[in-house]
Amino acid sequence: MQICVVSRICLVIKRTNTGSDIMASLNSVKNENKYTLLDLIRKNREISRAELSRLSGLTRATVSALVSELIDEGFVRETGVAEDHRNKVGRKPFILRLDEQQKLFLGVDLHWDYFQYAVADITGAILYESSKDISERLSPEEYFTLVFKTIEREVKKSGYLDRISATGVSLYGVVNT
Repeated sequence: MQICVVSRICLVIKRTNTGSDIMASLNSVKNENKYTLLDLIRKNREISRAELSRLSGLTRATVSALVSELIDEGFVRETGVAEDHRNKVGRKPFILRLDEQQKLFLGVDLHWDYFQYAVADITGAILYESSKDISERLSPEEYFTLVFKTIEREVKKSGYLDRISATGVSLYGVVNT
């Protein structure tokens, strides 16, 4: 067994014939680092790569590579050059922000007599929300068909359906899976 420390994350790598455990572990570290950068961008609203490197403890090269991926994936965007650096010597830092236009998320809250749903951007701002009362008792199949069709129809009308990248559902009570 080999232990590596990567960006303040302790990682245990098991030696296997296939090497799949090592790749899975390295991908986990990479994803954790991306989440760390996204969280720092969220908390700071606007931040440079150099500041991300300083706050995260990751190298500038790692931050640059991960930020490039986050930009390509539509989570982050560059918004211009830092104002306080305009007259200084050296490379001008580009400011990073969460990209509110690309990634949208759907939240659904299910109850036996109604359901509510909302579309939010990556910053958590609610862009659209609605609810529907259910006056009669429905079978599970009827209930979920009603939920799906209602949300699809209404969110499509709002113009947000094609940009939803993930859905979260809350459900009260015991769930038999």
